[in-house]
Amino acid sequence: MAVNDEFMLPKRVRKMQPMDDLLQAEQIELTQTQRTVAALENQLTIGTSTFLLSRHERLFGLPVKASESLEDRRHKVLAKLNTRSPTTVQAVKDIVEIITGFEAAVEEHYSIYTFELLFHNIDRVIDCAALDDALETMKPTHLLYSYTMNIKPLEGSLRLGGGMAVISVLPIPERV
Repeated sequence: MAVNDEFMLPKRVRKMQPMDDLLQAEQIELTQTQRTVAALENQLTIGTSTFLLSRHERLFGLPVKASESLEDRRHKVLAKLNTRSPTTVQAVKDIVEIITGFEAAVEEHYSIYTFELLFHNIDRVIDCAALDDALETMKPTHLLYSYTMNIKPLEGSLRLGGGMAVISVLPIPERV
């Protein structure tokens, strides 16, 4: 709505020459501000983003390829956004089995916002770097996790989590 609209000011004020000049100057600035806000709003929407599209790509961990068309880049960002599924116990079990080749039980600790991956009767220590990357991508950021590995030849357990490892030599009971 224009500043000098009949609903904004009384007629006598709108008809004053000095006020008319002031209102016209203000209207030019307000129109420019509205255009700037609309342009920035378009940049924050993936479907209409142009110069901030690389920001969206970095947020989703996609490579920034300026040589591709804007539409292709937008489709990739939207596909990444739409393929993020909720993290369920079954989804965690599936990703663990795909990456490690071992089945793991997932024990949830709701009160302390953590979950534990329990590997039973495995034949070796698992390199958890790839698993850590996958879990960090899929889990909610407020959850922490740890691993417990019951390694068959050692008849003990190796507990990993929070950047530390604890080795116990006592057999641990089978948990389901």
